[in-house]
Amino acid sequence: MKRSIADAFVLIALIASLLACSISSNAPHTTVSPQEESPTLAATSMQLQPTEAPSTQVLPSAIPTQGIGTQKLSAKDGMIELFVPAGKFIMGSGNFDAILAAPVKLSAFWIDKTEVTNAMFAKFVNATHYGTDAQKKGFGFIIQTTGAFDVIKTPGATWQHPHGPASNLTGLDDYPVVMVSWTDAMAYCQWAGRRLPTEAEWEKAARGTDGRLHPWGNAPWNGTQANLMDKSLNPAYKINDGFAGIAPVGSFPAGASPYGALDMIGNVAEWVADWYADSYPHHNQTTPLVDPKGPASGKTRGMRGGGWASDDTNEEEKALASHRNYNWPDLAADEGGFRCAVSEATP
Repeated sequence: MKRSIADAFVLIALIASLLACSISSNAPHTTVSPQEESPTLAATSMQLQPTEAPSTQVLPSAIPTQGIGTQKLSAKDGMIELFVPAGKFIMGSGNFDAILAAPVKLSAFWIDKTEVTNAMFAKFVNATHYGTDAQKKGFGFIIQTTGAFDVIKTPGATWQHPHGPASNLTGLDDYPVVMVSWTDAMAYCQWAGRRLPTEAEWEKAARGTDGRLHPWGNAPWNGTQANLMDKSLNPAYKINDGFAGIAPVGSFPAGASPYGALDMIGNVAEWVADWYADSYPHHNQTTPLVDPKGPASGKTRGMRGGGWASDDTNEEEKALASHRNYNWPDLAADEGGFRCAVSEATP
């Protein structure tokens, strides 16, 4: 009997030993170093496990940098707009006129790459049923290029008949719209979500900040940079720019301004927002003018850049980025057009 009881105890001990070995062999095998026994290190180790949920922290996106060469496309009329950074430039010059140079400081803005075209203006008219000043008055002014050079009041001259009632826009979609008044230009820019540039903005977009005389630099006009009165229009001139009249927009890439704006000189004279004043910005101005908008009132509105019929016998003055002109705001001619601008939104 004692033998049987002893054998039973041995059997029980053997079974218990076998069960312990089985449990030990089924448990996960982990090698623990003495350092990992520290509660702090163990917690750190758990935070690095791949099963940990990813971080939900959102990093700030980079703000795009805008500078010279930045462009955007207007969804309204398809115009390419060019960025002009904020900063100071010298406006005006003592060349050929009494306007002295003056420092001007401007906020950032965008300027149209070219003059507004006939196709763009047609889109505006079709969308708004707008009637221009020339249509309401029943006449516009055309440049007489045969015989004696003159400006002729012409019944039936409108933007759709830019050189008189017998003319039309066939094949001229990419030519600058003309026979538009200052009022018409303002209405278009408002529809397009833009505005007319101030005279200061126009000049900075044309000549940049290095004091150059022309958009392309200081070299005199040679016929490759702009469409002005030339030999093909008047035999008395020496230079031939290839166009006796208006040219398609962007026909003179060699005349691009420092910001990439085309046709700032020649082709058509361009309306600006300001009332015209003879002394502008100011005589002997030394303190920078900040975002000037011209006189508070006046009779005529400024025009800049000259046009295809600018009769400049010395072939120098009308090519200057500082050259100025004017017209009555409700009158239209076949040498007058425009481009728009828009202020850069403040973040």
